[in-house]
Amino acid sequence: MRHPLLWVCGIVLAALPATSAEVTRTLRAELSGSPAADFAVENLAGTMKVTAADIATVEVVATVHAESARLADAVEIRQVSGKEGVPTLRVIYPFGGGRTIRYPHGGGSSTVEYDGSRIKVRRDGGREVWADVEVRVPRSKVSGTFRNLVGFLDAEGIEGSILLDTSSGDIAARDVAGR
Repeated sequence: MRHPLLWVCGIVLAALPATSAEVTRTLRAELSGSPAADFAVENLAGTMKVTAADIATVEVVATVHAESARLADAVEIRQVSGKEGVPTLRVIYPFGGGRTIRYPHGGGSSTVEYDGSRIKVRRDGGREVWADVEVRVPRSKVSGTFRNLVGFLDAEGIEGSILLDTSSGDIAARDVAGR
């Protein structure tokens, strides 16, 4: 055997577990109803960016990141009746038997209430799944709550009655007017 070190390295590499590649999927949704009336957009983990645009309704584009295609395909955006009946565009996550998800860009571990369940979001452990959400709202005054429970929440150029809400993440607001 001419190169025993290369042979040993090959055996070690073959014995390592295969790492799965991250799968992404893009989802789109529009709010039915007037953006001048109360509405909400909710995401469990990832980032959320809210901007104003020359549009008539609220538009959401979510880029889902998951450890498998099956898991990514199970995530969806639904319009639901949120707190006090407020129309809400919510990213729906597949929890199955587990109530822990992995968001590798998070700051450790957080337990939050989301979609009627207590969910643990960890930097490690659990099934890896999260969504980076882009929200576009009309330039006119809106009445919206933007809730991104674990991760960065960014708003720019929006006006109206606005609530930016996170349980574990930073919030940045630029050129935001109203209350």
